[in-house]
Amino acid sequence: VILLFAFALSNIGAALIEPLQEVYFFKEASKHHKEKLFGIYNSADPVANIIGPCIAGYLIIYGGLDWLWIGTAVILFLFFLLSFRIKD
Repeated sequence: VILLFAFALSNIGAALIEPLQEVYFFKEASKHHKEKLFGIYNSADPVANIIGPCIAGYLIIYGGLDWLWIGTAVILFLFFLLSFRIKD
């Protein structure tokens, strides 16, 4: 029951954050960079829909579900550390 509540809560949080990505992109990018980088920005989501399952499948094949959770935690932690480096 707690896990189902956590899933619902995370989906609500994701729904609130998702529109902010495009707003932030258009707010922070200069006019020249908007035109130059919008194609990359626009293709990031479909590419992630291919790469994410491939990484998850690799982790499950070689280590089972335990490695999937550990690998996900490690990847998220690395992006957490990366966010401090690229922060203005």
